[in-house]
Amino acid sequence: MGPLVFRFATALGVASLIALRVTAWGARVRRRVAPIGTAQTLVPAALGISLAWLVDMLSVMAVLHGVGAPSSAPVAIFVLVTINMAISIPAPANGGTLEFGAIVAPQAIGVEPSKALAFAVLYHGTQVLPVLTIGLWDGPFLWRTGLIATRNTQFESSASANARLVKAEVLEAASLANRSKAQSSPP
Repeated sequence: MGPLVFRFATALGVASLIALRVTAWGARVRRRVAPIGTAQTLVPAALGISLAWLVDMLSVMAVLHGVGAPSSAPVAIFVLVTINMAISIPAPANGGTLEFGAIVAPQAIGVEPSKALAFAVLYHGTQVLPVLTIGLWDGPFLWRTGLIATRNTQFESSASANARLVKAEVLEAASLANRSKAQSSPP
């Protein structure tokens, strides 16, 4: 299974590189993504992602323990990876995909269906309730300060600016193509 995953990842990476080179906006994307490869950005990003996965794993362990299911680290990692694979399935508003993964994964390791369902509901609650609480708490403040507006004029102006940039880049790419065509054709 390992070599197959490596081949798929390699093919996906090569396809992504080709797509970036072919498109007119590829140069702009490469300029914006280039700083990610530096140690000043890569190390903190890797640490932040690792911390997020650790906290999520501990959350899975706590909820599994709460419903009386096995709650070791390998079990929690298996459940968490299965849930993340499930939520990658396209569905409108991810409807039911988290619950599907959160029910199937515990059952795959021998947890009875009622406990798996309880885990799915409680785990989804741990994901939704903190964000909902913070949103309800901070919502009035964000509305008063104008950070939440009835009409997003900033987005509209940035969208039109992006459209002008894309048009300029397309024209530049066409100009470069015409110049290279003129240089390569015999007189």
